[in-house]
Amino acid sequence: MPDNSYYVNRIQRLVLVDDVHLHYPTRGYAFAVADTFTDNTEQRRYELHVDGELQGWAEYLPAGQSVILAHTEVLEGHEGEGLGGRIVRATLEAVAADGKTVLPTCPFAAAYIKRNPELASFVDPSLRAQFEA
Repeated sequence: MPDNSYYVNRIQRLVLVDDVHLHYPTRGYAFAVADTFTDNTEQRRYELHVDGELQGWAEYLPAGQSVILAHTEVLEGHEGEGLGGRIVRATLEAVAADGKTVLPTCPFAAAYIKRNPELASFVDPSLRAQFEA
């Protein structure tokens, strides 16, 4: 099995992406927040857990060499914390790690990718031009 662990520097924090689990190091806090990002294949969604609590997810559907990113959800009370963006970015990274591209049909995910054109490379080539700067 190939080693798919790699480091990505995003938003001034070092994120270890290892088998679709994200571990955020302590950033000046007295305690470390344990974030995990997992693929719940049974429900076809990537889930973000913060301190063991489900905070949100991205629903997906397989589509050949791509994955349809159908819906992004953040649980009530956690809107405005940046979790939606973290879920979209982590989903894009996870899909890419599987050698696939994304078809973002979720309006939030599509808007997020448009606001962050460096993410366009994760989008299926047939749609990529819509997301590039």
